[in-house]
Amino acid sequence: QLKNLLQLLAEHTDAEKIHVVSCSAGGRVVSRALHQLALEHRDLDKDELRKYFRIGTVIFAAADVEEDRFLARLEDIANLCEQTVVTVSDADEVLDNARTLMRGESRVGSTQAEHAEQAFIEKHDLLNVSIVDVSRHKELRGFDIEGHHYWYRHPWMSSDVIFLLKHGAPPHERALSRSEENGIWYFAPDYPDAVR
Repeated sequence: QLKNLLQLLAEHTDAEKIHVVSCSAGGRVVSRALHQLALEHRDLDKDELRKYFRIGTVIFAAADVEEDRFLARLEDIANLCEQTVVTVSDADEVLDNARTLMRGESRVGSTQAEHAEQAFIEKHDLLNVSIVDVSRHKELRGFDIEGHHYWYRHPWMSSDVIFLLKHGAPPHERALSRSEENGIWYFAPDYPDAVR
């Protein structure tokens, strides 16, 4: 149904940009819908896809999606939208429990999946896909951004989501700091001053 809704919005509205925010298991719905859209429009290249569907930013916050399933869909997702952002945390007990109880691969929103995601992004040269690791360098700033709902409860992360939806700016323009690994970003201790 989400795939049908996105098709409907593309065909029957004059929306300039259509943003999609998913959290937790909603990431399963969003990743599948976007993957199906791309599969159904294999005749279009990525520029034509983006022009037709007008999908701006897609956010996978604390996503409860199996790593292998998500990576199988990620290239199609990246072709459809202007920017894809995946948030990861090492302090999300809900995702840890999901993996234990429901089995399967590491969840996309956990730092356990981060290396595979980063390697996939680099291998496929997905320049419009970024990972925001909210746990990275927590020892420098003196606290962790934790829990399953950090993406809207923590002021730093919710600020980043607002900037994403209002401006569609890339990570460096949202005052995030680049990590040593390509495509991974984090909140440095000076984030509040930098974002101002």
